[in-house]
Amino acid sequence: MHGMAKLLQLGRRLVKIVPICGLKARDLNARMSQLRAATRLCRVWQANGEHEAAARTLAPVYATFTEGFATADLLEARNLLAAVAPTQSSAT
Repeated sequence: MHGMAKLLQLGRRLVKIVPICGLKARDLNARMSQLRAATRLCRVWQANGEHEAAARTLAPVYATFTEGFATADLLEARNLLAAVAPTQSSAT
């Protein structure tokens, strides 16, 4: 469990860093790099049962795309978002 605690602590630190990286990525017109970073962090949150944090991390980045949805990176992000999104039955 000690390793899991370290992983969660790292994830929390990354959540603070990702928005900063995101600004730089947008400035450089490198949203795919931002998407990959958000996808990796989302997987960390998902692995630890933090589905809301996972969705909150990836959804805004994914939403910036208007094309290229057949690419591997965007397909992976879409599938990951579907996996961490709350279901309709749990919302009622």
